[in-house]
This record gives sequence, structure tokens and C-alpha cells, in this order.
Amino acid sequence: MNAVKNASKILSFFSQFKRCPESEGLPAKEIGDCASAQQGVLASGISAGVGIKYSLKRGLIEQHDFVLKRVLKNKDDIYFNVFSEEVPTQRLLNLSSIIEIKDRVNKVIYRNPYRYLEKSLGIELQNTPENYSQFSHAINRTRPGVTALAYLADSDGDRAPEEREIIVDYVRKKCPDLKYDDQEVRDYLARLVPDEESFYEAMVLMLAKENWEIKFFMETVIRLILSDGYTHPNEKEFLNELVSIFQSEGIELSIGV
Repeated sequence: MNAVKNASKILSFFSQFKRCPESEGLPAKEIGDCASAQQGVLASGISAGVGIKYSLKRGLIEQHDFVLKRVLKNKDDIYFNVFSEEVPTQRLLNLSSIIEIKDRVNKVIYRNPYRYLEKSLGIELQNTPENYSQFSHAINRTRPGVTALAYLADSDGDRAPEEREIIVDYVRKKCPDLKYDDQEVRDYLARLVPDEESFYEAMVLMLAKENWEIKFFMETVIRLILSDGYTHPNEKEFLNELVSIFQSEGIELSIGV
């Protein structure tokens, strides 16, 4: 695993995040830097690749491969915040406009977006928590850490099998009370295409975790760094920056490689 480029951007992102106003509105121009600070964010730090066919107001139908970044709620509507290289700006897709969703891993086509969120991404919007699947509980408990770790594992352009299994082990050790199939987590990882923005957002969400969770996350970061048998100086610098970020928030860590 190589070092993440421009790791110092994390500090400026954190600073920018803290200035984001809370609002129940979800203007498209604010989706991005301030999305997680908005009230009405149902799930964030997702960054999953997905094919979506949807209808436009003028009756036209379009189909694109998107990266699903967040699931948002504004008043009575639920939206996907998505990005695509085919569509130059991030956009909001109302769930009622979605005709079908194609899972990028198992190629299953879902005509019910709620079912896709539940089965593929562990996001439940319709049921009460006691009815969530064990897989959903596991992903909801670990999503920010998984997104950040997947981004780190991808930073050299290839997520090696041993890196994938380190992340699977991270979920398993954080969820010893849950009964799910590890393959569900592997499939979830295969859907993720995290970018810098998702990584930064996931790191902000990690700040809200308890100290033991942050320490365990950092220990897993070290396992990823060491998984290729070589520690690059830039990786050490990046790790120290992460420690500095948490320490700046009053979270003391004594971790090094």
C-alpha cells in the first residue's frame, strides 16, 4: 500500500467541515463539503458504484453508472446524492424517479430502491431497527471505518486480497455479537469506489466514535500499511498526520510504526 497523496488536505477539510451550517435544506451547491453537517443525512460515506435507470421530469429516461455518495432526506422526499463522470456535477436523484438499480457485484436488478439499499449496502429506511438484518447492523456500525480503510487499500491502484481480508477482520472484530456471512462484507467492499471526498467525510465521522473505536481503527490502518512488508516514509508521515488530527480533537493516541 502506498501513501495517500495530499494527506495534509484532511486538516483543511476538517476545518471546512466545522464551518458548515446545519440546515434542513439540501441545495445541490452544498452537497459535498457540507453534506454530513446537514440535518437529514440518512447515510453518508458510502461511495458505492451502481447503475441507475431513472426518469426525468420531461418524461425522458436516462441510464448511467453512478457513485452513490449519500442518502438524504428533505421533508417527505428521499434522495440519492450521486456522481458520474458521464454527468459533470453531483446531482440528487429522488427515489421516486428511479426505475431500476443494477448491483455492480452480483448484477441483480432492483426495481425497489429500498430493497437495493438493504440488500447491497446495509441501509434500512423502511423497517424499525429491531428488524434490520445482522449484515445491516454490522455495516451501519462500521461504515465510516470501512470506507476509509477501503480508500487506503485502493491508494496504490489495487486492493490486494490480504488488504481486503484485513478490512473484513476489522468488521468481524467490531461486531462479535452479530451473525452474518463474511462474504456479505466482501461483496460490500467490492461495491465501494471511495474517493478523497468520501475518505475525508468518513474520517470526520470517525471523530464521533469512542476512543477505543478510534484506536482500533488506527491499529487496522497500521496493519494495512504493513501488509506489503514495506513502510514507505510517506506512509509514516500520513499516519502521524492522522494521529495529529485525532489529538487535535482531544483524543490521545500512542501509535506508531
